[in-house]
Amino acid sequence: MANRKVLITGASGLLGRAVYQAFQSDSSWQTLGQAYSRAKGGLLKVDLTQPEDVHKMVLDTMVCIVVFRHHGLYCSVWTPWFVLFMLFCFSHTLL
Repeated sequence: MANRKVLITGASGLLGRAVYQAFQSDSSWQTLGQAYSRAKGGLLKVDLTQPEDVHKMVLDTMVCIVVFRHHGLYCSVWTPWFVLFMLFCFSHTLL
C-alpha cells in the first residue's frame, strides 16, 4: 500500500516517462503524472506555464514531492510548499 505520493511533470516525454515508470514500479509510492500536449492514459493535463493551474494541481493532488523536468535535461525534486512559494514569488514579481 502506497503511503507516499509523488507527482512527475512531463510524464509523457522521454525522461519524464522513465522517471514516472520507475516510481510506478515501487509499491511504496502512489505515482501521479502530468503532461499537457500528450496527456493520455491517466496523466493529469495541466499547463505548467499557467501559475493558477499549477497551484490548483499541487493543492488538489496533495503530493509529498514534485519531480520537475527542465527542458528534458535533468530533474529536480521540490516539496509542494516550495512550488507554491515560487508561484507566489513569480506572481508578485519578487524573483
